[in-house]
Amino acid sequence: DRQFEKLCQLLNINIHTNDLFKHNKSRVENRNKLQVILDKSIRSLNCDYLLDNCKKQQIPVGKIKNMEEVFNNSVAQSMVLEETSGRQTTKRIASVAFSIT
Repeated sequence: DRQFEKLCQLLNINIHTNDLFKHNKSRVENRNKLQVILDKSIRSLNCDYLLDNCKKQQIPVGKIKNMEEVFNNSVAQSMVLEETSGRQTTKRIASVAFSIT
């Protein structure tokens, strides 16, 4: 509930005291209404601003990336496996993202 209150303050919306959204159980029950409110507020903000401020307020957050953004990352690029069989070259993604040392 405290993280939700911090998020509401960051988004400058005063819904955390509303009985429909006051507690996690009620937020889940009213998630469709909540989604409309949050979506409108979040869309008005710059992504980096929102991510930085959520992290500063210790609000769990993560950016949803499109495939281009994912594969522009050097870690993701290192997981691309290329294989040639005859004249056909194929690429696939490694299914294991970590190594045991």
